[in-house]
Amino acid sequence: MFLPTLVIHAEKDRLIPASEVRELYDLSGSTRKRLVIIPGAGHNDVMVAGRKLYFREIESFIRMVSG
Repeated sequence: MFLPTLVIHAEKDRLIPASEVRELYDLSGSTRKRLVIIPGAGHNDVMVAGRKLYFREIESFIRMVSG
């Protein structure tokens, strides 16, 4: 059994390439998973640059997994 998985990543992250995050997402065995790429955000400002999307996706994911 795999836990639900939410991956939020910055589009312009220079430390962790988006390709690696997509690979991590694809390899996740969870059947309830979501990948969110925050447009225009970098590694250290992902939550600030995409604040509305960031928190909206977390809320949506919690609703999805809690039924």
